[in-house]
Amino acid sequence: MILLSLSVLVVIIIGWICVEKFYHVQTPESNTTAGANQQAALQTETLQQGYGSEDVKSGDRIAVNFMGYLKDRNLFDSNLDSGKPYEFTIGKGEVVQGWDKGLIGMKVGEKRKLVVPPELGYGSEEKENIPKNSTLYYEVELVEIKG
Repeated sequence: MILLSLSVLVVIIIGWICVEKFYHVQTPESNTTAGANQQAALQTETLQQGYGSEDVKSGDRIAVNFMGYLKDRNLFDSNLDSGKPYEFTIGKGEVVQGWDKGLIGMKVGEKRKLVVPPELGYGSEEKENIPKNSTLYYEVELVEIKG
């Protein structure tokens, strides 16, 4: 009986730790970017280090794999099933501002989590599967810097 109780307690503790790590966004290694007029900050967290000496900079055309979800973990967008990286140019407004700002400095192979406040996402604009004024959560892997 004691062994069963201890086993249940261990499972509960491990489950709590996993949930805390999964939902906890801001860590000491995370980076927060906020302008003077922003109500909320863009949050980034490196999930996996990249390699090489080249960093993403504004004007670079890059290829990424990503998934985007809401706070309730409902997936609203992803290219993972397509098998083809998503390409765009950083800083040209082709993606939400949170991506244009939050992917700067990434290296190839790096995986980064972004928490994009509404002001740097879609704001008061309602999109398919995304309610207005939503905070957006992304996990992005940099596949290639095309220059």
